[in-house]
Amino acid sequence: MKTSSGGPLQVATANDTTKTLSVIGEATAVSENDPVFAGFTSNTDTLTSGVVKISNQLLQDAEFDLDTWLQTTFGTRYYRGLSQMIAHGNSSNILLSLQLRVSLRLLRVVWLSTTRTS
Repeated sequence: MKTSSGGPLQVATANDTTKTLSVIGEATAVSENDPVFAGFTSNTDTLTSGVVKISNQLLQDAEFDLDTWLQTTFGTRYYRGLSQMIAHGNSSNILLSLQLRVSLRLLRVVWLSTTRTS
């Protein structure tokens, strides 16, 4: 997600985990039950795993699929670094923003799996 200035991003959150359904009688007054709204500032971070230079000759002459090997190696490098940031954070608030994204994705997966089995 990009901001217009490349600066910190204001992220809104809502906590509705304590709210559930209630059975009420006929002509019973119903009270409001709003979610709790909050937010945080997510700093913009630029990540890199470094540059690896490979000549076209090596790519063409390799006796194995070097392109796939490089993709796998970079993928492993990426997830190793991402795991470290999720577990330990860094100098900005990337830990909180990554946890929020992971939580939202897990919530979506759970929701999709319940709607497909219903």
